[in-house]
Amino acid sequence: MVSDSAERVEEHDPLNGTEGGLSAEARRVVTERWCAILQQGEETEDYTFFELGGTSVVASQLILQLSRELDCRIPLSALFEHPTLREFRDHLATIL
Repeated sequence: MVSDSAERVEEHDPLNGTEGGLSAEARRVVTERWCAILQQGEETEDYTFFELGGTSVVASQLILQLSRELDCRIPLSALFEHPTLREFRDHLATIL
């Protein structure tokens, strides 16, 4: 059963790409969802999620949206440990 799961991930892996470790599509999705939920532009990618007005509830909503849209599990702790958009995208490339 583990191999079936691994095969499924391999077949649908939107985070496997060349642009900073993320596919261009995954990078776009992460950036768009981040900016939309915080009502900010991409130019704020070096400010923390919480400096931009994010809360733990909003963080949970973002992680849920991204997990569903990218069809992968993203731990909520990833956002707390890598709180800027740039850091978060880079980290996603290493864990997924």
